[in-house]
Amino acid sequence: MAKGFFTQGVSLLTNGQTTIDSLKSALRQHGFEIVKESPAQENWAFGGASLIIAFRPDVNGYVSVDLVNHPWPDSMGDPK
Repeated sequence: MAKGFFTQGVSLLTNGQTTIDSLKSALRQHGFEIVKESPAQENWAFGGASLIIAFRPDVNGYVSVDLVNHPWPDSMGDPK
């Protein structure tokens, strides 16, 4: 199989009180290597504080974890 880019997303809903420090602690406790940390963007919709985690770095594999403690701007709405 040829090498290329693969992107996948997962959302984990929380109570909105999660901090970047508690997230770093939990990831390290489970053996993940944090290789980079970035501050939140000025506009929350463009991204919160984030971490880059090594995941198969031998093949340039990394995971970006983006922490956005903000309610989603839309509701489910009326199904009719």
